[in-house]
Amino acid sequence: MPAMTREGYQAIVEVIRKAEFDEDVLLGIMFLLGRDAERLGITDAPPELRADW
Repeated sequence: MPAMTREGYQAIVEVIRKAEFDEDVLLGIMFLLGRDAERLGITDAPPELRADW
């Protein structure tokens, strides 16, 4: 489900971090998050999604 607000985007990022997906899955997720960020006008660096970093 795409994020509709900045707060929703941040919430999705936190859930993804906690889920600890494999690297291959994270690549696809990063692509989708990038589309959400672009649509929402978020220009920050892409979030770090690895839970252990």
